[in-house]
Amino acid sequence: ANEGNNLFGIRTYDKNVPHMLIEGQTKWKGWGVRKFNTKCQSVEFFVKILNNHPAYSEFRDVRTRMLVLGQELDSKALVKTLKAYSTTKNYAERVNHIIDIIRKQEQKVGEIEIRLDNESKR
Repeated sequence: ANEGNNLFGIRTYDKNVPHMLIEGQTKWKGWGVRKFNTKCQSVEFFVKILNNHPAYSEFRDVRTRMLVLGQELDSKALVKTLKAYSTTKNYAERVNHIIDIIRKQEQKVGEIEIRLDNESKR
């Protein structure tokens, strides 16, 4: 992620595209982890993948349905459609667990009362 600015482990199957080999691999074996100039470029590329690659048509269908029905996008439901993204069997479950942890932390931050020095003197 840091060396290649690749936040999503995006692969390339084109040896001519800037890439890195995975740890322990010394020769090109048909794919590498794509390198980006910036982390923002990797996010932009990932968005293009989600919006265009056939493997993510269910993601696009569910997202469109939510938008057409005027619903808030449900990240936990959308993650469940990313079946082709990871070979880890419980990938969606793991990501949704992380989402739950982050949401709990956000709630805690939202509950913290912030006082400025001038307010505390009143």
